[in-house]
Amino acid sequence: MKLLTLTLSIGLVKLLSTSLIAYAQTQNTRVNCKAQSAALVSPVIELYTSESCSSCPPADKWVSSLKNKNLVVQVFHVDYWNHLSWKDRFSSPAYTTRQREVAAINQLNSVYTPQIVLNGKDWPQWHRGGSLGNQQKAQFSISLERLDEQTVSVDVQNLASNKQNWTAYWTVTENGQTTQVRSGENAGQFLSHDFIVTQYQTLKEQEGNKKFNLNLKTALAGSQKSFNFVITHPQNAQPLQALSLSCKV
Repeated sequence: MKLLTLTLSIGLVKLLSTSLIAYAQTQNTRVNCKAQSAALVSPVIELYTSESCSSCPPADKWVSSLKNKNLVVQVFHVDYWNHLSWKDRFSSPAYTTRQREVAAINQLNSVYTPQIVLNGKDWPQWHRGGSLGNQQKAQFSISLERLDEQTVSVDVQNLASNKQNWTAYWTVTENGQTTQVRSGENAGQFLSHDFIVTQYQTLKEQEGNKKFNLNLKTALAGSQKSFNFVITHPQNAQPLQALSLSCKV
């Protein structure tokens, strides 16, 4: 009986040890989900689209081809198409407001879909191809780290000698969503979506270096979701640096 008890105890200790090691490895993997911006400004691409817009699927498809590239890609679904008997479940009035702000900066008379914005500038020639690279030296450095499932640490360092003020916004984007559209201009179509903005927040004007934590509505886990942080110029909203953080676990 003593031998059996000893054997069970040793087995229990081994099981607990294995579980603790696995837990520690998982926690360590989660904590070590980090990203650091490059020496050059990362290109930022925004698509303004809607599931009710018949000319939008080609733009959505083009954006999906930008996976695994050194880009910060964000797809904002606007809400002003929702009156056509089909409500886009990814749309938000906040995204429409952002598009109108971008239009004002670009001195456009109206908003439209699909609209591609490259580095803060309206880019109607996107379908003709062209370079997406950016050779501008970064004036800011961004470090991102996931502290837990729903908390991201942001560290902004001002590298410029003039230490200019800056603004910023951040988003959570998601890949791999699909929709069977049943009415509106795209009735009957099966649409695939990537880089969908599911959370969007702006930051007021800042100065100098800053380090802070941001809380997400949903967990940042799995290869389908990314956290994006974009530093912009206070006057013209031009991206000054941008970075995406994707955590597989």
